[in-house]
Amino acid sequence: MLTQRFKHFTYNHQNVMTMLQWLTAEHAQLISKPLLQSLLPLAERRGIAPAKLCKGTGIAVQQQRSSTHKISAQDALLLSQRANQLIGDPQLWHLVAETMLSERLSPLVDVLLHAPTMAQTLGYFVRHQELLQPLQFSRSSRHQAFVQLHFLQRWGDSPSGLSLALLIAVGQQRGLAVEQWRIGLPPEITPLPIWQKWGLQSFASPLPVLQLPVQQLRVKLQQRQPERFQQALWFCQLQDTTTPPSFLEAVFAWLQQRLHDGHMVTLEALASAMALSTSSCKRQFHKHGTSFQQQLDLVRLYQLLHLLQQHPYNNHELATRLGYSNSNNFRRACKRWLGIAPDLVRAQLS
Repeated sequence: MLTQRFKHFTYNHQNVMTMLQWLTAEHAQLISKPLLQSLLPLAERRGIAPAKLCKGTGIAVQQQRSSTHKISAQDALLLSQRANQLIGDPQLWHLVAETMLSERLSPLVDVLLHAPTMAQTLGYFVRHQELLQPLQFSRSSRHQAFVQLHFLQRWGDSPSGLSLALLIAVGQQRGLAVEQWRIGLPPEITPLPIWQKWGLQSFASPLPVLQLPVQQLRVKLQQRQPERFQQALWFCQLQDTTTPPSFLEAVFAWLQQRLHDGHMVTLEALASAMALSTSSCKRQFHKHGTSFQQQLDLVRLYQLLHLLQQHPYNNHELATRLGYSNSNNFRRACKRWLGIAPDLVRAQLS
């Protein structure tokens, strides 16, 4: 048994060095480092100096390539926003995703590239995605012959985002028939040329969504390095068990449950549930570059899309289920979130 275990965790020199790189970093560094290590070189090749890209964040230029450097979730969000503004390349996040995959900047990359099936890949991605980029939330659901992931964008963040680009690149690299995949995009987002080259189908959607055929999820995929997959998965699970859910994850779960149970949702009630004062709770939201109202809107938007995929509820029913006092308030909120009325959202999802 001991011999088998030793053999199971024996790697070549390159794999050992990669694992040491992961193991010498703390969890907060694992969250931030892949984003910095992939984005900064891309920006520099476009003539954008690191100091310019990081302006307005708390990231000091002299620390950007330090192995001990950490960045906050708010700084990561600001960095993404500035990259969108300064680089202005619609394929930016696809290029960042390819860099993360080719240079294997996180243990999660090895998990995604070597998981036995795509179903497991999606599960690991949703569970451990903070090891690649903070403030990315995706929720999966079944829709007809597809499993779909909604990418719930943050206000001011990249609308298609790194998460969407990463999963598409993983599918393509693993030899899946990505031409059978479907991408739902808001009207202001144009499909990337590389997606069109790979034959991905696109359709109008209130939020970015990725749909994969159910039949592809359980197909056994080639595992070129099963030992590396096991070691990387162990490391991801270790991070998952030794770090509590993030503040935003806990907020999202609490708000979802309160709305589902039909209870009143207030900042004061949330603060009490989190064992915080109201002012401390506000500071936590500010630290993460968001607010209580934005998070409540985000959960309501997710619930709205989920409800409409289950049944064509009318506006009064939706308003009640989402905690609004009347349907007019709900209609105004929907137009604020998506720029369109609930009837058009219902039509797009039908």
